[in-house]
Amino acid sequence: MSTYTDGLKILAKITEDERNWRSGMGQIEALLNAAQQADAALAEAERRTQAANNEVRRLGRERTELEESVKSVKATLDGFQANLATKESEKRERLSALDEQIKAKEAQLATANESLAKLAVLVKG
Repeated sequence: MSTYTDGLKILAKITEDERNWRSGMGQIEALLNAAQQADAALAEAERRTQAANNEVRRLGRERTELEESVKSVKATLDGFQANLATKESEKRERLSALDEQIKAKEAQLATANESLAKLAVLVKG
């Protein structure tokens, strides 16, 4: 009977080993699935990182272009302001000259009026 008992023990041990093997295989499969999910998540994170880096570079280029555009507009505006200041200065000089001419004409008119008044007195007199 000991052979029969030994055989049963061996069968029980084989059954236990098979159950442990199946359990281990299930754990290995779960770990493999987790590793595949981690790889997929890592690949997605790398893709998103690359996309973010590309966006940062694009925005950097756009910023540089906008800064150059602002510099160009500022230079144009500065030129326009300088031109406007020159024209305003020229207009002030011209108005000043015209004011002097008007004062001279007013003085001549006053002198002419005085002369006319004197003539009128002489003619009446």
